Amino acid sequence: MRILHCSDIHECLPFNWEDLRGKRYLGCLNWLFHRRWSHHSALWLDFIERLQDEPPDILAITGDLAQLGTATEMSLAVQPLYDLEQLGVRILFVPGNHDDYIAHDQEAIACLNKIKADFNGGQDNASQLPVISSGNAEFILLSQVRPMGLTASGGFMAEEQWQALEELSKTDANGKTRIVLGHYPLCDAHGHKLSKARSLQDSPRLQGLLAKLGARLYLCGHIHKPFEIALPGDCAQLVAGSITSAGSFYEINLNAGSVTWERKSIL
Repeated sequence: MRILHCSDIHECLPFNWEDLRGKRYLGCLNWLFHRRWSHHSALWLDFIERLQDEPPDILAITGDLAQLGTATEMSLAVQPLYDLEQLGVRILFVPGNHDDYIAHDQEAIACLNKIKADFNGGQDNASQLPVISSGNAEFILLSQVRPMGLTASGGFMAEEQWQALEELSKTDANGKTRIVLGHYPLCDAHGHKLSKARSLQDSPRLQGLLAKLGARLYLCGHIHKPFEIALPGDCAQLVAGSITSAGSFYEINLNAGSVTWERKSIL
């Protein structure tokens, strides 16, 4: 089985100033003065086009489709993925903090829910815990996002998810390789916890559960430069980096229980 893992597209579209309420003002300023010079949507389209020549079995996307969390941005980012599905590629998706950016935007909420349902076998992952078996792998999809304060980009998992993970950790994977998808790294490239404003709440708790699950890989994004690091147990954390900034992604191969991976770039 061949799996590709990418993250952090940060699609940003022309906007109406009246739509820039709440946190979107800061997101807009971040884009105008910083990210628009480093993130290039063309890299995302180029990546998808290359996959049509050699489609993977699975494409795992670990969040931040959008920059301002609008329905239009998210819809544009995922549009080419439906063509990949027609080629037999299974798409798996967990949201990032920019995808659930502000509260009470019903259009954006409905769009995000549709994307999760379309690509995750009809399963939502806000408080539920989608577990998707494909080939010799079992994918566990975490939702770690909710609207946060103006200067915070940290993550949160509902207690229902924690309890579902606890229950799942008591079950056998029946020979399948367990791979967990989230948005937030549980530590940085040196093994240190991220700052409180940027990290997942109770990240040590998740590290412990990954070990109890026997997970081999924890796939995530959020940090725009790629890196990998060992976690407790036999689990490796792969941070894909930003596909539209670093141009990076991971190629993972599962063969007869063995797991190998390689970091790649489209630049």
